[in-house]
Amino acid sequence: MEVNIEQIMEEIREEIREKGLTNEIPSMEELSDTRKIMDGWGCFSKRQFAQDWERMSQMRIEYYRELDSSKRWIRFLVLGFKKGFRKAGCFLIKPVLDDINYYHMLVVRGFGHIGSYISENESLKERVKKLEQEVEDLLHKEHAGGRS
Repeated sequence: MEVNIEQIMEEIREEIREKGLTNEIPSMEELSDTRKIMDGWGCFSKRQFAQDWERMSQMRIEYYRELDSSKRWIRFLVLGFKKGFRKAGCFLIKPVLDDINYYHMLVVRGFGHIGSYISENESLKERVKKLEQEVEDLLHKEHAGGRS
């Protein structure tokens, strides 16, 4: 049995022409909009913001972790090596972890400020709507009173 690749390719090309498919590359804006929709970043969620802030405020990277070994017969050697390695690495890794934890604390504080700003902005929007309604009512009364 002989396979005719040219015939198969021609059938595929014909099917593409029939369906009207084109080989257009999407623009960066189209890709960006698609990613926003797919990732759920299309709109702001105050509940999600509060959950993220709560998770971030509880996050801390600890340098010290309990050492253990699954190899029972050489456990004392493995644990001794791990302890030695931990003490040697402490001079390099602990300052970096402290800096990371400090950075996380600043980010959490920033999130708190952003949350306060959003709440204040929402209350100001409500106040502006209320004042606009009052102005509209006063103008309506004044306009109705002037006709009499």
